[in-house]
Amino acid sequence: RVATARLPVDREQPIQDQLAERFPNITLLKMREILERLALVLGFLARGVSFIGGFTAIAGIVILAGGIGADSVRRRQHIALLKTLGMTRLGIAAMLAVEFTAIGLVAGLIGVGGGNLLSWMVITRGMELEWHLKLLPQFIALLLAVLLTAATGILSCRRALQQPPAVILRGD
Repeated sequence: RVATARLPVDREQPIQDQLAERFPNITLLKMREILERLALVLGFLARGVSFIGGFTAIAGIVILAGGIGADSVRRRQHIALLKTLGMTRLGIAAMLAVEFTAIGLVAGLIGVGGGNLLSWMVITRGMELEWHLKLLPQFIALLLAVLLTAATGILSCRRALQQPPAVILRGD
């Protein structure tokens, strides 16, 4: 048989002591302590899931940066062609900044949206806990995605911006 009682915190220990003295063959469990410990463990688990989500977002940004860097040969030829047609270095750099910022923004929005959806599903469906939308980490992740993508893209094109178009188009 099992019996439960909800007691005020300040009266819990004296009543438990009286019951243990009066009925020595029963086992008393403090469910409040067990539930508090369980909530603490689940809180750590939720923070771990959030950390893994952040790590995944950072890995995605690094992969995106690698993809942009891998496209540098084609982009060098494109830049040389634009220079040949009369566009200035500053104009090309501005065009690249806008392009890579847009790419970073789209990638960041997809990452933040996917991360939110995944964390919401794990926290609410898998763990049956309350999920809270935290805007600051999401804004930081989005900003990092935009800045890192733009910086990586422009840095990968830096050499092409500095070289004369003839050198690039000849393939030297």
